[in-house]
Amino acid sequence: MKDFDWELLHELYKNPNLTKVANVLYITQPTLTKRLQHIEAEFDVTIVERTPKGLEFTPEGKYLAEQPLEDLSQLLEQRRLWYSTNAESKKLLDEWWEEQFQQVPPTGQVMGYVDVVWQMVQKGLGYTLCFLPEEYTNPYGLCLTPPRPEGRYPRHPEHLVPVPKKQAFE
Repeated sequence: MKDFDWELLHELYKNPNLTKVANVLYITQPTLTKRLQHIEAEFDVTIVERTPKGLEFTPEGKYLAEQPLEDLSQLLEQRRLWYSTNAESKKLLDEWWEEQFQQVPPTGQVMGYVDVVWQMVQKGLGYTLCFLPEEYTNPYGLCLTPPRPEGRYPRHPEHLVPVPKKQAFE
């Protein structure tokens, strides 16, 4: 499950209106519905039910939506792992950092190729910022946050905690 999916659940829980939440997240209502169906399939639970009064969260959906968000400021306490990339990508990521934290981004430790960095992140040795293609399969099981338009730079939503599968709800 992508971090964006967690943000989607939190927004829907705060405001159970598909159209309004889609606007807040800068996506279309059909895209939001499709992501919601994907989340339900991933956890094998029904998250929301449509009623004449709007959307109502099921107990499982409420559980998922109430999971705490971690604060991005935790990145300040970790080691940044860097990799070889082009100058424009590095510039965009550094500008995003300055916008989020109002400080110059840490130089970090250069590790070479991004797949080496992903392996180190998987082992808990730091974090990295990068752009990924939509079809990225995530073989390392990393916490991923797709960029979302908001102003000039991609917005990086908070990291989120993993949630147990369906058996935890029974």
